[in-house]
Amino acid sequence: MVGVPGRSRGCATCRKRKRGCDRAWPSCGQCQNAGVECGGYEKKHIFLVSTAESVQGSTKLNTAFYSKDRGENKPFEIKPYQPRSTQPSLELLSNKLARSAFEENAVGEFWDCYLPNARSALSRIVQYSSTGWVAVAQDLFQGNRVLRRAVLTNAVGLWAREKNVPQMLPSCQQMYGQTLRSVASYIGNTNEQQDLASIILVGSMLCLYECTYAPGCELFSSKQMEKYFAHVFGFEALMMSKDPSFYAQGMLHYIFCDTRFQQITLQLQLRKKAPLAEKKWTTLPWMYIPKTTKDILIDIMADLCCVVEKSDSMALQGSTPEQASQRKEVVLECWRLHQEMQKWTAGLGYPAIHYLNRAKAGSGTRVEPTAEECAISEMSLLYCSTCIILYECLRANSDKSDITDWPEETDPRLYCHKIASFLEFFMPFEQGRKIIQMVIFAVLTGLQFITRQEALGDNLAVERMALSMSLGDLREVILGAVDGVDQASTIHHVKELSVSQQIA
Repeated sequence: MVGVPGRSRGCATCRKRKRGCDRAWPSCGQCQNAGVECGGYEKKHIFLVSTAESVQGSTKLNTAFYSKDRGENKPFEIKPYQPRSTQPSLELLSNKLARSAFEENAVGEFWDCYLPNARSALSRIVQYSSTGWVAVAQDLFQGNRVLRRAVLTNAVGLWAREKNVPQMLPSCQQMYGQTLRSVASYIGNTNEQQDLASIILVGSMLCLYECTYAPGCELFSSKQMEKYFAHVFGFEALMMSKDPSFYAQGMLHYIFCDTRFQQITLQLQLRKKAPLAEKKWTTLPWMYIPKTTKDILIDIMADLCCVVEKSDSMALQGSTPEQASQRKEVVLECWRLHQEMQKWTAGLGYPAIHYLNRAKAGSGTRVEPTAEECAISEMSLLYCSTCIILYECLRANSDKSDITDWPEETDPRLYCHKIASFLEFFMPFEQGRKIIQMVIFAVLTGLQFITRQEALGDNLAVERMALSMSLGDLREVILGAVDGVDQASTIHHVKELSVSQQIA
């Protein structure tokens, strides 16, 4: 019917301007064309429990006051006021409305943690950061019960850790188990784009939970990271069950880009060829949307995964007649990737390099970084990590006599110092679990390189000390997390080797 009254589903800006809205994400096309800020899309109303309170105290309604079982002749029972606890109790969760209020409060704090004041700059942040998927989850979680449970699992886990309420962790683990069971029954019916988007986001939420909030383990412990690896590889297989062109538009495109970021970073950490490095997976999802700064760097990392795996394989085989030509191929591929990195730093990657150099200079007054600068810093650290792996591989397969004439930018130690300088500049502003997730790959890459070089007889004590000291108050936590990830990687390699030997 025409003219039926109803609420427009367009963005807030288009509704105000009385324009049609194409509901594109992260900002609609009309707002982009008009050069105005997109106001985002309306969320469902959330009803919270509210009671009248004063500064001196509050009057609580007892359920006996309005229960059917009270009877007409029973007198009201007046109880003395008891101060309100600042920590949520398990009794609070037994009441449906109160539980809903607590859940929404916890979820709100979770969004604030991972998207602090970022909505206004979202279209710029997704150019650099891997956390754009969190914004999509925020848009979709109210309409999908499995995704909502996954979000709530992380939100309650964050609340329990930050507020020091360990008695809530068993409930958190129970929700995690329910989410896994729901995924198993839901995963066969993901033909609709929104269904697939939601289930991939559930995978990202499960990965986040295993890294940071699972009870009974230290942060990023080897036990947690083994489960994290399983989630990443499992949801990678789900994602690759669709044609690459399926991810060319809409929310699925942005989810694909961030999930690919996570998967290829893990493959590079494990020094294994990435399935998403195939040409169709690096071209078809960008048929309609241009590649961002992040996408191009991830393309380079995907190619580097293949080169590093080949280099490691040659090292394990020992000296063979074919190795000379194979090493030459590896060196040529490394120089090609070097050229790609140079092109990236001079083009789309310039903001990340500029921010990195600003931190290295250490001059001027330190100002707390904006949400966009936090996203750029993630690219800066990823760039340094990629350079360490690339130039270590290049030098390992080249003649010693050639290396002396190479430019300074091909020395991996340079990027260890850049990471240390950057963290020393950046760490005072960013504390907690989010910063640990951001820096762990860079610190792990630097320390692994240093360990390998020291095993060959090189002295990199200065670089090791610089990385360690740059971590500030979180030094012990981050180094412990690095050890956990490193141990999980070793266990993964051992299991993989055992399987390959059984097949042979």
